[in-house]
Amino acid sequence: MILFSVIAAAVSATVFAVAGLWLKGRPPVSDLTREKALYARFVDDVDLRLARGQIEADLALEEKAEAGRALLKAARDHGEATAPLKPVVVMAGAALVAGLSFGLYVVVGMPGYPDQPYAQRLEAWTQMAQTNPDVLPPKPMAEVLKARADDHKNDSGYWQQLGRHQVMAGDYFDGARSLEMSVRLDPKRAEGWSDFGEALVLAADGVADDSARKAFAEALKRDPNDISGLYYTAKILRDDGRFDEAKLAFDKVLSQLPAGDPRRETIAADLTSLEEARTAQDQVNAQIKGMVDSLTARLKTEPDDPDGWARLLRAHRVLKDQVTEAETVAAIRAQYSNNPDQVAAILDKAKAPVGREGG
Repeated sequence: MILFSVIAAAVSATVFAVAGLWLKGRPPVSDLTREKALYARFVDDVDLRLARGQIEADLALEEKAEAGRALLKAARDHGEATAPLKPVVVMAGAALVAGLSFGLYVVVGMPGYPDQPYAQRLEAWTQMAQTNPDVLPPKPMAEVLKARADDHKNDSGYWQQLGRHQVMAGDYFDGARSLEMSVRLDPKRAEGWSDFGEALVLAADGVADDSARKAFAEALKRDPNDISGLYYTAKILRDDGRFDEAKLAFDKVLSQLPAGDPRRETIAADLTSLEEARTAQDQVNAQIKGMVDSLTARLKTEPDDPDGWARLLRAHRVLKDQVTEAETVAAIRAQYSNNPDQVAAILDKAKAPVGREGG
């Protein structure tokens, strides 16, 4: 039976992994905090979908097993190791895993009955997708779409739909890859870019990296009113401290949402957090400006202070005062005109965050 085979594979993988750690006994060289956090979040999502009836128990177990194998592969790739383990620990761990796996099988499986083959489930999902697609959960729908990839290799719309369902199912990385394929095939569609950017943000735990920012910029270049592009751009502007621009973007999203649209509540909450962030930033800036005034006055009478110049330059950068920053750089060069190494050291030190001393 497939379910029993998956459990057996999981037990075997765990035993071999523990035995490998015991035999190698290498000192720690790296950690897998991020991978483990992603694995835990994925398992929690699978359990939630299982509780909601959005996924079958055997498919849930298969997904967990796949995630476990991915985590073990990441551990090998990153070279994570632990202290040597004693044989009794290895045996106890193997017995514990086996016991837990059997208990899980008894709870979610059907002892004495054959498992339904994946091909049979896929066929049932395909029939449901053709007759009543609205009731098919995102993960099975994504599986149905994936099975038809060979017939739609050059179809941008296909890759976009696949990516959207993968994202809805919580498969953010696969969704991002599918959506990237979509925009490569048809880079003119704004919503393709904004979908791609959203998947990248979700895959990065809510952080918009350079690739995500570029995707949203591409979306708005093609459609200045693209709601997803505007929304995520507003959040990026807020996080960058560009509060006025962020508010304009949030307001533009609100203007396009009809009355009663539940998304309006989300925008309202975002606007509240925007004002809170603005207030907090204003307070910080006021403190920094006070420090700048005091430090500027002191450097006029005691200019031979490399640490003071570095702190002043950092403060101007935090305040985004480019004019005064340039003036400060010129003053540093003039003060240490005969010591270019000191100038370089000050400029390098000024790259550290405001308030960080030394180094």
